[in-house]
Amino acid sequence: KDVSLALGATRPVGGTAAGPLAPARRIEPDIGSGPTRPAMGHLPGDFPDLPTVDRSLYEVGAEVAKGGMGRILAARDRRAGRPVALKELLASTSAAKARFAREAKITARLQHPSIVPIYEIGRWPDGEPFFAMKHVEGRSLDGVIEKAETLRDRLALLPNILAVADAIAYAHSHR
Repeated sequence: KDVSLALGATRPVGGTAAGPLAPARRIEPDIGSGPTRPAMGHLPGDFPDLPTVDRSLYEVGAEVAKGGMGRILAARDRRAGRPVALKELLASTSAAKARFAREAKITARLQHPSIVPIYEIGRWPDGEPFFAMKHVEGRSLDGVIEKAETLRDRLALLPNILAVADAIAYAHSHR
């Protein structure tokens, strides 16, 4: 009985209903016709190099997260007048820069309610790559899981785990 109630739960864990921890609606991937579908590489007319972007276009705030490859900074896009999150690379090797740019370009192509949209991809004048994405309020999934002390609390998180799995499946279906 408790399991079926938990599986049917639709409340978000943190942030707003549009946040990354909110239950996602299923979007069927367009898997095309197999081998004839274009890969995630560059198409004719694309710009393979990242454009240089003046850092003053962003009002940069505090670091909000840090991972193995990059860090996330709270910022405000002065052109659009909206809050954004900037991801910057930590290690400045050519291999890391290429991997970072690839991650940004692939993620920017994905349109899914549980994948944060990317607004801009570029390089600062010093050559370091970055991307600007939607700023999402909420708590991290690992922090929410850590605070779920009872089985009922953990089962209530299943819709969020399923939303993450759905987003990963969607991304994989788009190579």
